[in-house]
Amino acid sequence: MDIEFTLINQSTVADVDVVIFQKNMDLSYWEMPIAWKVIRNVKPGAGHLFRFPTENEIAVEDVGGKLSELQSCAPGQLWYIMNDADGGAELRLQGKASVSWREITVLNMLSFGFMNVKLFKDKKLLAAKCNVPPKQKAMFEFRPVLRIAVARGVAEGRSFGSDADLSAGTEISLAGVTKADIILTGNGAPFKFTLRRTA
Repeated sequence: MDIEFTLINQSTVADVDVVIFQKNMDLSYWEMPIAWKVIRNVKPGAGHLFRFPTENEIAVEDVGGKLSELQSCAPGQLWYIMNDADGGAELRLQGKASVSWREITVLNMLSFGFMNVKLFKDKKLLAAKCNVPPKQKAMFEFRPVLRIAVARGVAEGRSFGSDADLSAGTEISLAGVTKADIILTGNGAPFKFTLRRTA
């Protein structure tokens, strides 16, 4: 099921760029969030429709950049990184995670080789754990909130940090939301995002 949002620019600033992302609760202090979606040049009075899926997809990537097939995944699942028939790597669902029903856990069961574990929504990168060594695990856990900010210098599918020009960062609760408007107001100092449910 998707949550339908319409971003509406009611600010006085023309052509704003907006970044939408979630933050993995299992991020290490040096890891940065990833821009899931960047909406560019939203003009005053204009609206932009986007959908935020409730389902996730997961894949692994080797050091050569080869990405495995995306598979649907859900919180509470345990996945193993295993060798496939062609000598590459693939993900296999093992059952329930032993740590938390809120986490997606991926264990690198290869005898050698560092792997990147990537989580997607609507085939767009949402989060990643890089260079996971053999016998170690990657974990993903998200609060039911969407983070949204006015941004410059942020690219979709790329991580960003303190060097990115962000303003008006807001957390929007997803609890019980199926359809809503996200209203951007302000004159740039500062901006403000407000949720208005429409269903």
